[in-house]
Amino acid sequence: MKQKPYQFLYSLMLFFCLIFLSGCGDDEIKLSLTIDGKGVISLNGTKYETSTTIDYEETEILTVVYDESTYDDWEFVTFSGALTGTSNSQTLTMNENKSLSATFQLKNSVVLAGYVFDVNKIGIQDVIVSSGTPGVNEVTATTSSTGYYHLKNVPVPSDKRVFLTFQAETFAQKTVYIYKEKAEISVEDIELLHEYQLTFENPYYSIGSSSPVPQTYTLAENETRTITAVFDDILLFDKWSGDVPSSEDATSVGISITMDKNRTIVAEFIALTTHSLQVFYNEQQGSVSQSPVGVNHVSDKAIQLYSTPETGYEFDHWLNHAGEIFNDTPLVITLDEDSSYTCIFTEKAYILTLTISGEGIVKQIPESNTYSPDAMVQLTAIPAQGWKFRSWQGIDSTARQLTVIMDSDKSIEAIFERPCASFSGQVTDKNGTGLSGVLIESGSKSTNSDNAGYFLLDKAEFSQEVSDITVSFQKQGYCLYTQEYQVQDQQLLNISPQLSENCQISVSLSGQGTINFTQNGIVIDPQNTNVSGQFTITAQSWETVKAMPVPETKDWIFSGWSDDLSGSTYPAQFVLQSDMKISAQFTSPPFAGKIDLLTLINTLNILTQQTADVFPVDIDNNNKINLVEVVLMMRYLSE
Repeated sequence: MKQKPYQFLYSLMLFFCLIFLSGCGDDEIKLSLTIDGKGVISLNGTKYETSTTIDYEETEILTVVYDESTYDDWEFVTFSGALTGTSNSQTLTMNENKSLSATFQLKNSVVLAGYVFDVNKIGIQDVIVSSGTPGVNEVTATTSSTGYYHLKNVPVPSDKRVFLTFQAETFAQKTVYIYKEKAEISVEDIELLHEYQLTFENPYYSIGSSSPVPQTYTLAENETRTITAVFDDILLFDKWSGDVPSSEDATSVGISITMDKNRTIVAEFIALTTHSLQVFYNEQQGSVSQSPVGVNHVSDKAIQLYSTPETGYEFDHWLNHAGEIFNDTPLVITLDEDSSYTCIFTEKAYILTLTISGEGIVKQIPESNTYSPDAMVQLTAIPAQGWKFRSWQGIDSTARQLTVIMDSDKSIEAIFERPCASFSGQVTDKNGTGLSGVLIESGSKSTNSDNAGYFLLDKAEFSQEVSDITVSFQKQGYCLYTQEYQVQDQQLLNISPQLSENCQISVSLSGQGTINFTQNGIVIDPQNTNVSGQFTITAQSWETVKAMPVPETKDWIFSGWSDDLSGSTYPAQFVLQSDMKISAQFTSPPFAGKIDLLTLINTLNILTQQTADVFPVDIDNNNKINLVEVVLMMRYLSE
């Protein structure tokens, strides 16, 4: 059957169409995805964390989404390439091969860039630049041929102190710290220094030291190191040899090296003539030290030997190799040959020194002045009559009997004291007001009251047999107050003495007569007068009192004072400071009768060159006067 033309054309078109459609199905479009940093990009729901290339059909439409939730420390920055900007969930049509970059950056990070060069300002290639903690957030970069580096996502610590470390062969490692804020871009140019080797040699180092220790040191370019020769008496420094800088004196003990190349420096010494010294001693008895130390010493150089005995031993003498004995310590010697010295220690004898304060004795068993180490000595304190043992000084004890262990020289004192008591309180006047400056006394002890009248009289002594003690209180303007107290040894009594501005005088009369008292011209009236001839008066203290004896009749005369006054002088005058007791004696003369008046007048004229009318007397009809009146008149004239 013959086909129609249009059917043939239709078949031919269908054939080419099928061929064309088949070829279109084999064509693919590629997307090159680059993820800079740490983050997730989702393409139509498929997530990518690393850079990759993905095939898509032509005209396929992609929904591009960035995800920051996977890495909390990172944040999205921008798209570049097929997409731009920072918008999330963008659409991309794949009508050709395309490239898409997504940039993430570390939160709290900076970008640092710059050049690394040497001292001649020439860029250094292949320098490893790093920052952060290895295995945690470390970032690294390598410098280009010009020394340029560019380091992204450099972590910024909380103190904003960013550090960079630069490492390269033949250069000294360098770390720098930079204060930066988040997202800063900073250019930091860094200079690195070459490292050089300084080899220091000292063939005599075992006996002549140097500084530093001989070895090879790695130093930075232009770094300066000072080397010093240290030598003792058996060496003499000669010079430095090797790569000594021309600017340094090779014979100087110390030189400075500035590192501009690898250098080797050698310390050279000259050995001097020496002799050996050996020292011997018993280690259980003591030890010996020497200056200078060592076995070998230069001839005629002074050496000091020191002895240190152990507990219980003491230095005795030195004995040398030639049999010579030396008693000095420390001992100074010089060597002209190999020598040896032995230090001799002997067991120490400790001295016990006993002293006594007060009155008493100390009995010691066994009796001796010196004792061997750890010897035991018994001491017994025995007080004298009327004394008390109190304590030991030099050893803490109050026991009368104790045992002393002689582990050193000892000085011990036995303290004996008389029995004593202490008094405290306040001295007041009659109104109860405290009196300052009152002198309080008992025996040899005294003190004064303070501004408020308070006082402490410490350790007032008394006889061991008597338990009463007298205390007096005295202040000008007040009557002396004295009181006896019954006490026990080492007792503290609180007392409240009261002082009066007036004192009392107790008067006792013997015979027929009385005493008239005046003070400042004022008569003091008697008190408590009784028939036995006794009375008292009260007078102002610290004022003068005048006492005038008055016979009752002319047949009695005053013959003298007793108790707190003595003698027969009248009127008696005294300053009243304390209560007093006064006795006055009146007597009747043993003679009687009368004498001729003319004889008396002649006698008086001889005594006074005056007439008889200076003293009134009674004359009888026979010109006679009573002998009592004569005695009184003559006493008056004699005064």
